[in-house]
Amino acid sequence: MMIKSKKILPIESETSTALSVMRLPDATLYTPKYNGDLETEGETVRQMDNVVQGYTFEEDEIITSALGGLISGLKMKGAIPFKDFSTTFSTAKWFKGFYNAKDGDIYSTSNYTCRGAHSQVAARLADYHHTCKNLAFGLMEAQGAGGGAYLEIPNDHSMVYKEDYDFPSPLTHRETIVKIVWKRLSEKSIMVAYHPLTTHPLVANKDGKTTIRATLHGAMLVTQIDNGTTEANSDFHINFGGNLPRPVINGFIIPNFNRIASHHQSFFAYSLGLEALSEADGKLLGEVFVNQIKQARKRGGWKKRAELGQVGVDEFLYISVAMRKFLHLCLWFRALLHEISLNRVKGAPTVTTALSDLKDHDAINLAKGLSTIVLTSAEAESAIDHWSAQNVALEEFEAEHPWMRPFFVEVAQYNLKTSDFGLKFRVFAGAMLSTIDLVTDVYMTLQFLNTDGRESFGSAPNDYIPYDWRMKYNKTKGRVTDPQLRRRSSIQQVKTLLGGVEER
Repeated sequence: MMIKSKKILPIESETSTALSVMRLPDATLYTPKYNGDLETEGETVRQMDNVVQGYTFEEDEIITSALGGLISGLKMKGAIPFKDFSTTFSTAKWFKGFYNAKDGDIYSTSNYTCRGAHSQVAARLADYHHTCKNLAFGLMEAQGAGGGAYLEIPNDHSMVYKEDYDFPSPLTHRETIVKIVWKRLSEKSIMVAYHPLTTHPLVANKDGKTTIRATLHGAMLVTQIDNGTTEANSDFHINFGGNLPRPVINGFIIPNFNRIASHHQSFFAYSLGLEALSEADGKLLGEVFVNQIKQARKRGGWKKRAELGQVGVDEFLYISVAMRKFLHLCLWFRALLHEISLNRVKGAPTVTTALSDLKDHDAINLAKGLSTIVLTSAEAESAIDHWSAQNVALEEFEAEHPWMRPFFVEVAQYNLKTSDFGLKFRVFAGAMLSTIDLVTDVYMTLQFLNTDGRESFGSAPNDYIPYDWRMKYNKTKGRVTDPQLRRRSSIQQVKTLLGGVEER
């Protein structure tokens, strides 16, 4: 019996005041693209769950080869010194890669979980040309493929896709022709395989001077863990037709791998309905929220940091299916997140208003004290405990919505790292300690130099004082200035001490 996929609610057009103020030009484009992808992938989900597919010998070979490559890749992860490409979200168990500089081969392997049915995740992976891209991952489209299109769709379980890669000059452009085939392996698992094609009737052969045809092998095995979570294991091997400079690998290829994996995880987190959010989802939702703010702030300079941070908040609230519904219930939530994103240290007023009666000004007062509480707490968890206990509405909020606590813990950790007050305090404290240390060192050095018989104790730090200053000081104090004589004097003092020990 197949596991029936839960429908992901599409984003509908709203006219409420809470959402109309967030109709950013770029964010509004997300809605039709999301619905378009959902329609396309919904048909693929139906095929995966309900229709028996017939596979040719070639397609079965592609699936078998991809599965073997996935198993080998997982074994190779322990045999070859794979490096961490980057950490995506906490739902990623690992994300590693290896670059063979000699042959130009790039390997990557990953394991992460997504919130959703396995057929939904597999359909998203099989839809290689999905147009719905979160604004936080917009660079994936700009820095990644310069263009791509389906060449043909032979049947319901396969397609041929051409991808163009516009590398920076003077590198030659690359392109790949990939056949994508999916197959259900069991009741709870689906394989999506990516197989390179060297030629295709609709694509002209390349001479290698203006465009080089690259090769891409890949496998994604998605497995249902429970009714709401799917595990995805991936293995990819790509060769762009020879060795590439390290800056291109580190600044182009690896970040693109990161964006693709992170985009898949965030897409399904954003697609969750409010009633489906669990306590465990709060952590991922908090990470996605923080990432949205960080990426929004990269679009401008430090002078626009506060403004762009609030843009990131609006994008988060607009794109998330759960948050769109939550805003209808709690209009003050936007004001709360806006004020928290500013991360300004202010007084921590206590708000006694009940959750059902909260207004924007109450939410702003709630947010004002969070940064101060975070800075005075040892851990983000204890800061949220303090913040929640201080305000009645937050205790009610947590009781009604279990995802609230882990969500705000992630936000508190981010605020602690990025607080201007914390940075200034650490710089000031470090400067003060360094100054005090310097003053005490100079004081003790002068004490030794001014004490007969103890000049040698000050010789080590004295070497850091400019030579001309030492000469002037020694002349005024009647000290021995010749380095050789000073060395002999120190040796004589040591011999005297040793002689005294021998006599005793």
